[in-house]
Amino acid sequence: MEKIYEHIVTTYKTDFFKDSNSLEPTQVKGYVGLFGDDDDWSYTAKSIGTKQHPHFEFDEKKGSFKDEPTFTENYGNPLCSVEMSRRIMCVVRTDEKVSIKLFYYGRSRRVGRPYFIKSTILHFVTYNYKTNSLYAGSLTNYHLKKKCRKSIRRVSLAENPLDSFEERIKGFFNSSFLGNSVVIDKYDTSIPIKEFVGAIPDVKEFDTEPKYTLYKHFLTSGGVKLPNNWKQLIEIYPQPKKTDYKKVGFKYVEAFMLVHNIKGDKLKRVLHTVNKFNVTAFGWVLKLFGNDFMLSLPDSDLKLVLESNVDANQSVTSEEYGLTKSELKNIFSVFKEVCQDNIDFVTLIDHFSFKTRLLKYQPVKWKSKTLNNFIDEHDEWSKLITSYTKGITTRRYSREFISSVEKPITINGEVYYPKVLTNTDEYNNESNIQTNCVRTYIDRPDCFIISLRKGVLNSLERLTNEYALTVVNDDLKITRVQTKAKRNSQPDNSWMDVLTTLDKKVNDLNRKKLFTLPEKIVEYKLGLGSRTDAIIYNNGSYSTIIWEEKLEKIKLEETTFNFQHDFDDLPL
Repeated sequence: MEKIYEHIVTTYKTDFFKDSNSLEPTQVKGYVGLFGDDDDWSYTAKSIGTKQHPHFEFDEKKGSFKDEPTFTENYGNPLCSVEMSRRIMCVVRTDEKVSIKLFYYGRSRRVGRPYFIKSTILHFVTYNYKTNSLYAGSLTNYHLKKKCRKSIRRVSLAENPLDSFEERIKGFFNSSFLGNSVVIDKYDTSIPIKEFVGAIPDVKEFDTEPKYTLYKHFLTSGGVKLPNNWKQLIEIYPQPKKTDYKKVGFKYVEAFMLVHNIKGDKLKRVLHTVNKFNVTAFGWVLKLFGNDFMLSLPDSDLKLVLESNVDANQSVTSEEYGLTKSELKNIFSVFKEVCQDNIDFVTLIDHFSFKTRLLKYQPVKWKSKTLNNFIDEHDEWSKLITSYTKGITTRRYSREFISSVEKPITINGEVYYPKVLTNTDEYNNESNIQTNCVRTYIDRPDCFIISLRKGVLNSLERLTNEYALTVVNDDLKITRVQTKAKRNSQPDNSWMDVLTTLDKKVNDLNRKKLFTLPEKIVEYKLGLGSRTDAIIYNNGSYSTIIWEEKLEKIKLEETTFNFQHDFDDLPL
């Protein structure tokens, strides 16, 4: 056996303990002192442990040491706990295989104990270049013949065996199994990986990343024909097995298509050009639209789907939603916007849900096929659902407040348009554009929303601002409590000046008593409706803002019934 590389780290730790335990006063009720006087205090050890497991108090003066001489000197000292650990990282080669191995050896003794506890662990990855096989395994407690736990198995490239092993190396050399002490601050974990791959005989091409050197050698040694973009496909699960390669003449792309149920020369041609393969997006499209539909698409659309970042984790079928061919075409056009990060995938799934819910009340068709069409249709469907279930809500404020606060603000040559959201349409539209949950705030009496838009009134570049209403010493206070950009992200510093100006304008209007608490009107599509005002309610401890329609319910809950009559007083 030839040793190619070795790295050893040995650590020691010695803790000193006292030969006695401290006493502390413990109050005991009715205790009689030594001289007959009443004494409520008794003195006991802080912790005495048990006969089998006595307690030893740590000696803070002597403390702990991490050097070898102290460990050796106190190896048998019953008033010390000692531990030693050795970690070995090595690469070895024989006539048939190359292995990278991690050894751990630990030996420890607790204070007061006469015996040591030994523990051993081995982890390894082995490449047999005679049989072109890759293995990974471990031995736990390998110093014991009968109680040694063994594990070994063949691994596939999709499991990223070298990446996983490098993470294990980091855990071995940057933390300790004993005492939680740091073994070494910095250790280049890529060195043993490079040494392992470099020790493999007959490697023709070396990549900047060692794992790709191994993967390519592993495949080409097995007779597999690789495409130019094989790196983009090699870590996708599942990967072809030898039986799959045999079926397609050891061609990698064909075998990859076989295990992923990809069919057609067009998809094969596209696979040779992609820089990434999104398994979930491909599976989502295949299940919804079918293979024939995918083969009818231009190469550019297929590549867009395969290289997208969409986490399509919720599948749908055309049968489930009763989709027509024209609807499927429209849906794919919208899905392309999702692949370009213009629409969130969750919003797309919500649209399917909207369609199912609306079909209970009226017939609907998916007609949108562009970004703007989709936003409009999503708003319309959301409004329709609300009108059937929750009603259409309108919030009314004083005209003076609306007209004043919505005047454009000019900062450094940029014009900003504040817009107070006042109805269901505006709340839903803001929620869809910003991809947030502001639509749920329309029923809250204790806040209002101002959408701050840059450039033009209907700009997509905007911030959603929540202003909270509180009552302090009978005075109404308005405070901006949160400001969010698209997808609940934080705004950059370029918005700070205009936000400060908007806050000042809102508070000035409140001081001038031009802001009034909102009035809420709800209208239902099937008829009926309601109207209520926001009011200040004091529960005896503090004041808050509620809808007046909730007042009766609150008063009813506060009412208590006390039955204090004697049974003799009740009528027969």
